[in-house]
Amino acid sequence: MEVNNYYNPIYSWAVTEAQTDLWTIVIPLISVLIAALALALTWHQVKKQQEHMKLMCEPYLIAEVTLDPVRKIYSYLIKNKGIGPAIITEVEFIINNKKIQSSNIIHDFVQDAFQGVKFDSFDYSALHPGNYLSVNESQPLFSINTHEDHPPMSLEGILQKKARIVIKYKSVYNSKHTLDPIATPQPSSTQ
Repeated sequence: MEVNNYYNPIYSWAVTEAQTDLWTIVIPLISVLIAALALALTWHQVKKQQEHMKLMCEPYLIAEVTLDPVRKIYSYLIKNKGIGPAIITEVEFIINNKKIQSSNIIHDFVQDAFQGVKFDSFDYSALHPGNYLSVNESQPLFSINTHEDHPPMSLEGILQKKARIVIKYKSVYNSKHTLDPIATPQPSSTQ
């Protein structure tokens, strides 16, 4: 039997010129597709991380009333129980559905809200737009030393009936929130 030593293109592994032209187009296209997919996945991951960071910096303000019957003190505090700082944007003091407008707003609020109630003294501090509360920080708005005729527990009912303190605040990522209790909160602790 005679062996044919002729070149047979069907069984040859040699790359033809047409195949070479095809690979010079396909390989760069596949590379571009992989790069575009990697870019899209990276963009998606960055967006998810930004959302996560926003949630990790959310403030949560609560109003808290503390009563000390021994020392006869009624205190109203604002606390940040969130996981990020709260930047105060607006504070409104409302009595009988009317916003108080004055230069000494907290003083006037306490005088109007507790009109007719005897108390020995009271302290107050201002909470202005631009102020911020760090995580777990509390800001006392006012503290009243009550008279013997009015124990601290009796003031709670008076404040709940006619007064409201509305605080608008935002996070460092500018997500806006409002602390607007319909009624003043119930006492949380007795010192």
